[in-house]
Amino acid sequence: MKYFFILGNQPDLARAEIEAVLRRMKITGQVTAVESTFLFLETETELSATELIATLGGTIKIGQVLGGVDVLNAESISRFLPTSDKKIIFGISNYNLFFNIQKIGLELKHLIKNEGGAARFVTSKEYPLSSVIVQKEILNKGMEIVIMKTGGALYVGQTLAVQPFELFSKLDFGRPNRDAKSGMLPPKVAQIMINLAEQPLDATILDPFCGSGTVLQQAVFLGYKKVLGSDSSARAVEDTRVNMNWLAEKFNVPFDLDVKQVDVQALPRMIDSHSIAAIVTEPYLGPALRGGETSSFLERTTSELATLYRQALRAMNAALKPQGVIIIIVPELCSKYQSHTLPMDEILPTDLTVTGHWQYSRPEQKVVRHIYKIIKT
Repeated sequence: MKYFFILGNQPDLARAEIEAVLRRMKITGQVTAVESTFLFLETETELSATELIATLGGTIKIGQVLGGVDVLNAESISRFLPTSDKKIIFGISNYNLFFNIQKIGLELKHLIKNEGGAARFVTSKEYPLSSVIVQKEILNKGMEIVIMKTGGALYVGQTLAVQPFELFSKLDFGRPNRDAKSGMLPPKVAQIMINLAEQPLDATILDPFCGSGTVLQQAVFLGYKKVLGSDSSARAVEDTRVNMNWLAEKFNVPFDLDVKQVDVQALPRMIDSHSIAAIVTEPYLGPALRGGETSSFLERTTSELATLYRQALRAMNAALKPQGVIIIIVPELCSKYQSHTLPMDEILPTDLTVTGHWQYSRPEQKVVRHIYKIIKT
């Protein structure tokens, strides 16, 4: 079976997450093509696209590659359409190539009509079609035709599932307690981080900077039953408790939660030494930046953050099992003309090793998130 994965705005991060999830789920597959917006995966067994897209935080669409075409036109695409005596509903999306979608879509619609069928061509002001349009207008009643170019060849695919955007929105904006000053880690990013840890579902997930509980929430949604959280802020601990209670009531998901108000340096007094398999966390990222900060301000702030992260990593190391993993966000502070990063080689304990590093950011963002995967050797 040959599948395509449409990647989010951080393609390297999305690919790393896909590969981590496949390993954890023991799905044998080979990535056969990678472009900036998608990848192809060949597997020996059939995938459950709906289950997989709900697990992944960085993938927008999953579909099946139906075949290749030598020439892109209505006739070459039509052989991939389903045979039906009912109206065929379809839309077209393009990845890694540009062509007149409106023209080919209308030609395809007319071709179906000339052959005695009926069709509805779903259009949009922007292409590729968004997950919202595909979910609401096409999936379960029609076909999103996906045209992709890689290695000079053209391929046609059909979308099987799209990212559950309404669920992610509810898990973000629907929670009762949100604190815009505490960093606001997006649930999708938290989910990616948890997946990068590659832990079995019976493992305990710890977030020692739990904030409003986003990491713990997404861990529970992925099927982890035991989650631990701590924070030096009493409000953060209360927000986490309220949000996790809301989660249990709203979605009827079982879990075992332990959350306490504890400074990260006191973590060894809260948790038995060498008892945690995975720590997934976004510590304090520093003050909000506007872009006009002076070099001396950024240097001073970076130095203060380095001290915090050094102390935090030392405490996490004490709690971590041998071969345990830390997935941690480290900030890069940016102004108009310069940026400052934390010296990871100086703040890491000697028995912690970085095995993965990805960046998550949006254009013009003043604080760039660097995601590190760290293993205790």
